[in-house]
Amino acid sequence: MSTIAANEPTVQSFANASFDARMATLKQLAQVTGVRLPATIIPEGESLIPYGEERQRALKDDIYSLPTLEEATQTLTDIRQEQAPVDVKVPLQRVRMDSRAAGLYGLGSEGKPPLAYTTTAFSHVAGYVKPQSVTSGFHSTLLALPPQIRADAFNHFAARSTESRDVILRTTKAPVRAADGTLALRRSIGAVVSERYSAVEDHDLVRDLSYSLPAGARVRYTQTESRSDLEILWPAMSRELKVGDIALICIQVTNSQTKQASIRLTPKVLRALCLNFTTAWGKGDEYDISVRHVGEARAKFSRAIRDCIAVVEPFVHAFGDAYATPFAQGQVRGEVIRKFITANKLPDQLGERMASLWDADGSMSAGDTLAGLANAATRASQTYSFAMAEPVEAAAGRVIREGWSAIGD
Repeated sequence: MSTIAANEPTVQSFANASFDARMATLKQLAQVTGVRLPATIIPEGESLIPYGEERQRALKDDIYSLPTLEEATQTLTDIRQEQAPVDVKVPLQRVRMDSRAAGLYGLGSEGKPPLAYTTTAFSHVAGYVKPQSVTSGFHSTLLALPPQIRADAFNHFAARSTESRDVILRTTKAPVRAADGTLALRRSIGAVVSERYSAVEDHDLVRDLSYSLPAGARVRYTQTESRSDLEILWPAMSRELKVGDIALICIQVTNSQTKQASIRLTPKVLRALCLNFTTAWGKGDEYDISVRHVGEARAKFSRAIRDCIAVVEPFVHAFGDAYATPFAQGQVRGEVIRKFITANKLPDQLGERMASLWDADGSMSAGDTLAGLANAATRASQTYSFAMAEPVEAAAGRVIREGWSAIGD
């Protein structure tokens, strides 16, 4: 699949269309892409109550505070450089535990500082040296022992282990708490893997994604000891949402540097289900890239990206905030309002009212877009009698249906 530029959407934007048109488009895209939309709790098309609007604003503010793809790539790259990852090949039969701090070292390296380790990494090491008679709980039992006793027990079993293969210690600089309670950077083992293990770095995943994704994405990143979760999020909230609308489009990526999980990509859309902005994710098929990262994980990931983008891209172009129709280059609100008033033979006082109410939604404002013009006109009409408001609302409807051509552009 070729990269599609942000200014060349293959799907028309429906962000500013009527609710019925949005729903028809949403359901058609869901059927074509295989996304399973959750059913709404109440009938579609109902307006959110004030509490729901507050929750929508809070979500929008949260999403727009997240870094862009480019910013996230740089941040994750900087973090990984600080961690200074080093993979070390060692023979299992030479791994021993220091009796003072229970760190790990290799025979012949007794003068060097022993390596710290995570719980996950120690479970890997202990799994190689435990006696066959022990079926469960070996590593957690050792971790519960004082350092001297733990080292004696570990070394006892390590010296008798018949495991002869080489393994890779995946190490980084990580904050480790000393006996006095202070934290200091110390090289630590995060995982013990086979020589066939092929890891994929998180910043490389984001970089690979950024080459192909449509515009407007934000990134949310969380990491635990055993896995990282990356969410590529496209907001779709720069309009009045109703029950049934989608608020976010997402590709969720799960990765692991500790052989705890394979890479997984899941395309999703977040749908509003109720008046109070209760939401649920509708999901497409999961793309499981590799088992234990063995083999050409990076190449498999690139193929999965193409498949996943094929699912979310139509939703992004149809509903994403980045694709709401913006002002033409150099246009300002005053000029747009004047054209709207002139084209529809509306009173000048309406234009003044539109200008004052354009940003009445605060962070929910549609900004300098076609939707912003239509929203301002509709809001201003609410101060008029029904007879006077009707032509204004009809003109706003034409803007939504016909785009900028409705005011002569």
